[in-house]
Amino acid sequence: MDVLDFAARSCRISILVTLEGQQHVLVEDRGRSLQLAVSGVSILEPVRLASCVLWSPEGLKQRLNALECLNSLC
Repeated sequence: MDVLDFAARSCRISILVTLEGQQHVLVEDRGRSLQLAVSGVSILEPVRLASCVLWSPEGLKQRLNALECLNSLC
């Protein structure tokens, strides 16, 4: 399984954990950015990324764009 190791990336990584427990990771590189909302586990520990692949037609373009951005990090 491929591992996305943020520590090994040369881009800027910001992690936000709110008092309510919401978690966000913001990845910025050369004017591009990708924000991930994380739930179910602590982002401060090693985690496995899972995504639902059955999307409504209204959100399809946005989700495919997000996956393309994430893939370019790898």
